[in-house]
This record gives sequence, structure tokens and C-alpha cells, in this order.
Amino acid sequence: MTTTQHREVVGGEQPALTARRESAADKIFLGLSGTSASLILVTLAAVATFLLVEAWPALTDTGGALADRVQWIKPETGESLIEIIGFLVFGTVVISTIALLIA
Repeated sequence: MTTTQHREVVGGEQPALTARRESAADKIFLGLSGTSASLILVTLAAVATFLLVEAWPALTDTGGALADRVQWIKPETGESLIEIIGFLVFGTVVISTIALLIA
């Protein structure tokens, strides 16, 4: 158990706070953590830019031209998008449920 001792303040004045010098390890840690944070932000910005550039044709397509060019959706063979992505959605729901049960 930890106990603390309170010092009584005489005359209503608070004790002066003393400044502590930063050590070399503190400066190195500060530099590394700042650099890491900046690198993470740059990486996220690069990923967002890449995704936006690659998705731009799909985002700006107003007609059905893009749907005609997609090879894995074949309505003439009776395949639907639900049959293709249904397994992915089911797997995501199952894994999420397992993760929630573990947590």
C-alpha cells in the first residue's frame, strides 16, 4: 500500500516547483516518437491518395460502362454479386463475433 504525506503550507504560500532538466534519453525518445507519428501520418496520406486515384474511374462513372468492364460479375451465367461477396461478409461477421466473445 502506498501512503503519501501532506506537508502543511505555512503562511499560505505553495512550495516552489523546481524545474527538471531533460536528459538525453528524453530528447531521443521525443524525437523518435515525433518522427514515428509523422511517418504514420505520411503513410496514411499516401494510402488514402493511392486509393482515391485508383477508385477515381469508379467514382466518376455515371453510366454503366464500368459495370460492363468488370470481369467477375457475370449476369449471363446467373452469378450475382451477393453470391460472390456473401462468403466474405459471412466470414467477417463470424470473426467479429468470435473477437467480441474473446474480448
